[in-house]
Amino acid sequence: MKVGDLVRILLPPDRSRKGRKVYLSSQTGEEAVAIIIDSLEGAHGFVDYEVLVGGERCWWSDIQLEVTSDAE
Repeated sequence: MKVGDLVRILLPPDRSRKGRKVYLSSQTGEEAVAIIIDSLEGAHGFVDYEVLVGGERCWWSDIQLEVTSDAE
């Protein structure tokens, strides 16, 4: 993943549902598509990504994001 990629945010599974659930837009209730705007590799070796989703910036770990298309 890289800055500019469009991603969907995957929420961790819990006991009430099977599999992972995608992050939904609070404005539309539909699956939210985010764009990666920054990244930071921690001392632990994992990369966290800052994404812009629904007008808000937030940080997510690499395992919580899935690329939906390649930005060129």
